[in-house]
This record gives sequence, C-alpha cells and structure tokens, in this order.
Amino acid sequence: MSMTDQEAGRPTGKRFERGSGGIGSGAKKGQSVRSENAAYSDAGTAVLGANSANPKAGSVGTVEVGGGAAEDDGQARRGLSGKAASSGKANRTGSGANLSVGAMIGRSAEVELRKMLAQFKYRALPVLIALVPLAVLLLNRTSSSFIRFSPDNLPYTLLSLAAYILLPLAACMAAADLFAGERERGELKIPLTRPVSRPALAIGKIAAIGIYQAGLLAVLLVMSLAAAFLSGASPGGIGLPAALGAYVLTLLPAAAIGAAAALASTLARSATSGFLLGIVLLALLNGLGLAFPAVSPVLLTEYVTLYKTVIGSEIAWSQLALGAGILAGCATVLTTMQILLFDSREV
Repeated sequence: MSMTDQEAGRPTGKRFERGSGGIGSGAKKGQSVRSENAAYSDAGTAVLGANSANPKAGSVGTVEVGGGAAEDDGQARRGLSGKAASSGKANRTGSGANLSVGAMIGRSAEVELRKMLAQFKYRALPVLIALVPLAVLLLNRTSSSFIRFSPDNLPYTLLSLAAYILLPLAACMAAADLFAGERERGELKIPLTRPVSRPALAIGKIAAIGIYQAGLLAVLLVMSLAAAFLSGASPGGIGLPAALGAYVLTLLPAAAIGAAAALASTLARSATSGFLLGIVLLALLNGLGLAFPAVSPVLLTEYVTLYKTVIGSEIAWSQLALGAGILAGCATVLTTMQILLFDSREV
C-alpha cells in the first residue's frame, strides 16, 4: 500500500517553503547586521577624520596616553626610591655595626652621662656645690661671724676644698654606680648589646665621670667668682686669668682620680663596696706618700693641688710640666689596668 507523504512523516513542500523562508529572513537579518556594522565603521572613520581635523582633540588623547606613561614612570621611580630607602637602612645598620673606636667611646660617654643625670643625686650635687660659695658670702657679711674668708682668695680656697674632698667623693660615687652598681643590678649587659666593645665602654664610662667633674668645677668657678665680687674683690685682686687656669688644671688630677675610682669599683661586687674601696684606695695613696716621702713624687695624690703652679707672679713651668706628666702617666696606667680587668670579668 502506498502511504501519503503526510502519513509517512516526510515534510511537505509547504514546510520546506517555510524553512526556506526562515533561512531567507536570517540572511536578510545578517545583511542588515553587516549594514549596521558598515555604518558603525563609517561612523568610526568619520570620528577619526574629525579627530585628525581637530588637532587639539588629538593632542588631548596624546596627553592621556602620556599621562599613563608618566604614571608608570612614577611607579618605577617610587619603586627605585623604596629600594634606595631599604639600601639606606641597610647601610645605616652596617655603619652602626662598624663604628670607629672614637665614635664608640663618644657614644658610650654620652649614654653614661645621661644615665648619671637621670638620678636625683647627680642633679642635686651641683646645686649643693653652688650653695657653698653663697654660704661663705653670708659668713663674710655677718659681723658676728668668727670665720671669714679673704674675697681675693675665695675662688682658690673653694678650689682646694673641691680638689681634696668634693671631686674625689663625686668620682668614687659615679664609678661605683657605673661599674660595680650596674654589675650588681645586672644592667651591665645592656650596653654590651649595642655595637660597642668592652674597652670602648669602659673608657666611655671614665670619660663620663670626667665630664661630670668638669661640670662641677664650672659651677664652682662661676659661683665662687660671684661670691668674691659680691664680697668686695676686684678682678685684678683675684687674678682672673690665674683663677681660670687653676680650675682648668684641676681637671688633670680629677681625671687621674676618676681612673683610680673606676679601677676600685671594677674590683668590687656592689655599689657600696665600690664606693668604699675607691675612698680606701685614695687614702692609701695619701698615706703611702706620707710614710715614704721618696715615692711621693710619683703618686697622683701629690699633685691634687697642681693649680698652685699658676698662682703668683710667675708660673712654675718645670713643676707644672712634671706634675702634668706624672698625672697623665698615672691616668694612663690606671685606665689600662681597669680596661684589662673589666674586659676579663664576667658581667
């Protein structure tokens, strides 16, 4: 039996016509899309033509592109500057680790002096020393006072008091705190964590003691001159250049005494024993000079009043040179011994 096309399920011609009509409409749509694309292409060409006709608009586009390049260049420069900063930090770290001996000593002296001044007693001591000339001034102005000082000799009298008593006590106290005291409290390990050697640290501590003594002498000089002038003295009667030279020369025995106090404190185990041991050492040197006059010329305690060589009508140059040389030698020997002992002891 023959089946019709509809019964066999085969598509009829009408359906093919509809399909061909769909294909035709798709082709027409594709042509319309291509036409729109061509129109957009023509529009883009027109825009490009307009930009080429308007140089300013083109220059704006160029500036925008250049701005992007400038931004990239800025980022590159910031990257280089960041690397340079990192390199600078590394260089500073390396330089801190490779300080010269002089720089290490100077830094240590500054740190130790700040630690001293952070304590109340080291700030109070200059005030007490400044009050001594004022007390002498009041005694001179009191009519019923049994003690009177010559106004012209007042700076030298107070200098003798400082050279024999005040400066040695200050040196022993500071050395006891900076060496034996810090070892007792376990604080001596902290400075050694910095890029500084033990010898440089020891010299820096001794230098800090000397600087503090120089400050005390400066306070005493100013106040003693003020008290002398208020008591009726004149610059010619005092001998102002001689007074200045006397105070400056006293720094030499002060430095030697500071080195001796540092050595004594390094031998001690506590701040109290370090202070007492420094006093005992200076007393032994004085007693040794009295008991054995033959050895007294080489003892530092014999030149505590070295300033007397510049007082008077003429300067005793030979005694001044001898005393300065012996004091410098004693300070060098004592400092060397202290450094060797400090370097060998456990902290």
